Amino acid sequence: MKFILILQLCYAAQNMCLPPMEVKSVYPSHKECAIAGYKQAGSFIEAMDSKLVNDNKMLIKFWCLEKKVVDEKKIDT
Repeated sequence: MKFILILQLCYAAQNMCLPPMEVKSVYPSHKECAIAGYKQAGSFIEAMDSKLVNDNKMLIKFWCLEKKVVDEKKIDT
């Protein structure tokens, strides 16, 4: 099994989230996927305008989906 990282941008002040985005990388373990999720979420928030983040109480949700590998170049979705 392999893991695919899913990120979702949310606005806590408005109680809404944008549709989830699938990261193109495939991870060999849940741990590696989770670590990548924390790093990418942090980088995403750091790159945004502070006022925008603070006013909207923006946050990034993420999770790792387990996928069966059909072959090394193709993931069964």
